Amino acid sequence: MVTVRNPTPKLSDELFRAMQTVLDALFNQRDPTDSERDLSEAFHDLLPKRQFVDYYKLIKRPQALNPVQLNVKRKTYTAFTDFVKDCAQIFHNAKLYNRHDSVIYEDAETLEGTLSTELGKLRDANVIQQADSELPDLGPLPPPSPSGSQGSPDPEEDSAAEDEEEDEEDDAQEEEEDDGKKRRISTRRRTGKNVKDDDGEGGNESVRKDMNDPRRKRGRPPRVDTPMEVRVKNVLKALRKLKDEASGNLRINAFEKLPEKKEFPEYFQEIKNPIALDLIRKNVKRREYKTFDQFIADMELMFENAKAFNEDDSQLYQDAVMLQEEMRKAAEIEKARKDEDITGGDEGAGGGGKQLRLPLDHIPHKGENYRVGDWIHIINPNDPNKPTVGQIFRTWKDHDGQIWINACWYYRPEQTVHWENKKFYPDEVVKTGQYRDHHIDEVLGKCFVMFFTRYSRGRPKGIDPKRTPIYVCESRYNEVEKHFNKIKTWKSCIPDEVRGQDYDLDSFEKQQVLKKMPSPILHMLPADAKEDDPLPEAKMGVENAPPIIGAVFRRARRENDSPPPEPTPPPPAPMPTPAPASERPARVINPDYHETMSMTQMYKQAHLAASVTSTPTAAASPAPQHQQPHARSPMTPYASHHYTPTRQHSSQGYPSAPPSQHQNAAAAASQALPQKQYNPPAPPTTFTLPDSVTHNIPEETAAQFLRDGEGKLLWFTVPPLDAVEGAGAGLGHSVAWLARRKEIEERKRRWGVEKEERGRREKVRIVEERERQKGVAKEVLVRALDVWKEQMRASVAK
Repeated sequence: MVTVRNPTPKLSDELFRAMQTVLDALFNQRDPTDSERDLSEAFHDLLPKRQFVDYYKLIKRPQALNPVQLNVKRKTYTAFTDFVKDCAQIFHNAKLYNRHDSVIYEDAETLEGTLSTELGKLRDANVIQQADSELPDLGPLPPPSPSGSQGSPDPEEDSAAEDEEEDEEDDAQEEEEDDGKKRRISTRRRTGKNVKDDDGEGGNESVRKDMNDPRRKRGRPPRVDTPMEVRVKNVLKALRKLKDEASGNLRINAFEKLPEKKEFPEYFQEIKNPIALDLIRKNVKRREYKTFDQFIADMELMFENAKAFNEDDSQLYQDAVMLQEEMRKAAEIEKARKDEDITGGDEGAGGGGKQLRLPLDHIPHKGENYRVGDWIHIINPNDPNKPTVGQIFRTWKDHDGQIWINACWYYRPEQTVHWENKKFYPDEVVKTGQYRDHHIDEVLGKCFVMFFTRYSRGRPKGIDPKRTPIYVCESRYNEVEKHFNKIKTWKSCIPDEVRGQDYDLDSFEKQQVLKKMPSPILHMLPADAKEDDPLPEAKMGVENAPPIIGAVFRRARRENDSPPPEPTPPPPAPMPTPAPASERPARVINPDYHETMSMTQMYKQAHLAASVTSTPTAAASPAPQHQQPHARSPMTPYASHHYTPTRQHSSQGYPSAPPSQHQNAAAAASQALPQKQYNPPAPPTTFTLPDSVTHNIPEETAAQFLRDGEGKLLWFTVPPLDAVEGAGAGLGHSVAWLARRKEIEERKRRWGVEKEERGRREKVRIVEERERQKGVAKEVLVRALDVWKEQMRASVAK
């Protein structure tokens, strides 16, 4: 319905009071299992259209509690049924948009039941008619989605991360708990068991055992509070205990948000420094307060503002006085406590025990300092050649003195399950909803991830890509739906502590055009794949590591998918048949599969491998032949603890090779393999283990192993092979290409020098011209003065 400002009321004041009674019951509804959690909080305001485009495409009549409350205050409703329809629409929209097993859906059902109960009370009291108490039929709801079945990764955790594009949404979905922790509204509630997400309370033995695992899977970073943050939360918790005796409402609720500027412009004219509890909570979450006194000062300001604007006998003034007095008492208690007596961060550890976490500002490790926000490589037990890319969200020391980090994982394209036509940038990674704890010994070194909008414009200053690999990120990855969502706001992906920071950019002379490539695991799509096949699953290995390999599926193109590729041009004329093996020595195409094997290099290796044939007969045959595995040279021993890769780049995103080699490979591939063939890269052959493992090996045993340059033990997964001398040495740029490149670079350098010289000469010319003009002006002025003097003398003589 259309909201009209202050129309003539057509309903009695009694009916509007009845509407307010219903709204009060909805606003005050609490979780039966947790009296501190406000069930209505997620339904207070409409979702931002910019972040939830899909929501407004699906929901045709968006509605929320605060707009309904505003309509009741303005008395804009002309029929009680309109009010009932608006309230019912709120919960119908939530159930239409969210999954059946989500907390939002369950809260909507609970509040819908509360609405029916309150309307029934009004009907029994003869305030409204029977027809007014019935909820309208707003349309059918979708059936339960099978994607959220038990045993799969938590879909609500991942979708919550996708929806968190702005800080305000995240703040609105969290509130203080009695135990000093936060609960995200969209966090999934386990079916059949009341198991809290990160607490070890309730549940069966398997869940309790999982709670004891320090490396268990998380949907969000663990809470690691400093003593100051614990004090802040204790003060806020104390204020939530004060309730109005008459209505039962929390007195602090009136201070949650600032009044509407359009409704109360006089408030913002009189109050010079407006502040509300939601802004204070945001500052706490972002760790803006460096001391406890700064937090208390903002709380004092909030209460003083309320007392200055409201009358002394008003309810809001009285609430401010009571809350301010209670806050001061709680602050004195907290100030009297010693830091060592305050738990820096706790978590259920099974059996009701507590696990102490002492937050750390930084962690020195292998010559580097690691802080929240740093991008890192983590040991990947499933594939040591592809360390896990992650960003640090938490750093702490446990009660045993062990140092831990919590990192958000970023998957490589070959670790995801995706559509067959999905394309990726070279060196691309995707953000996941996985937040995992790792011991500091599992950290290999630093890397860097850039948002794709900046990746095309330059590289971070002070970072050497040869020592610190740089990746690009464009999307979030939903492991349940096997879907990629383009990131709208990069700051929503990084820790709160570093959202206000930025890094300097060494800009390119010209913005680069990023080109995407087909999936590096496209060969894994079955030849008989159909669009209605069930979604495949990634191949998993050890638990605390990304998948060993992802999968590819076939689906019809959707509306929001990228446009279809342009028609394939006609094939070129067939190339001459390659010479027999006796006339040309076999070339082993197998670049060493080293620690820096990126998606670009993996894709390149796949296509080069497809061009190798065992005999001339096999090359000419149109039917696919079984290929024997190529002889591989042993890898150079490499210490993965000090991750210093050498990356290869070219203007096309692929490692370059002499033109003749590419033509031969393409010709052999076009004749030998009309269908998709692929030899996967060799598994890693050499790696090292953390010091905490190798130090436990007896000296007499360790003496039998080879060591790298730093004295670390080398481990081999396969027996040594006889290396073919010169294998793989043919790849590289031609002398002519290098000479041409050097000529172009020299020409650019000369052009730059000439441009700088021209600019210098132009500046000198401008300065000289200005001096000349000043001289001319001075001469004109002198002449004018002389003329004026002569005129004055002549006038005096007369």
